[in-house]
Amino acid sequence: MGLLSNNLLQSQNHKTIMQTYTYNVKMTCGGCSGAVTKALSKMEGIDNVEIDMEKQLVAVSTSSVSKEDIFEAIKKTGKEVSPA
Repeated sequence: MGLLSNNLLQSQNHKTIMQTYTYNVKMTCGGCSGAVTKALSKMEGIDNVEIDMEKQLVAVSTSSVSKEDIFEAIKKTGKEVSPA
């Protein structure tokens, strides 16, 4: 799965690496994007979800969820998904 960016966040005396993964997701309407957003937002550790309907991309920022778990969560919505 594609790694869009790595950001280093410092919080007091510990460091957390924020990762943003991007996926190609076939979405044809607001309901499709809403289903993906809802599924990902329910996952503990997801910090941000950005959807670009025109480009059919979903970008997910997290410091604790694996790219594979995110991929599986999107897949469970019934949408076609592949790494970007």
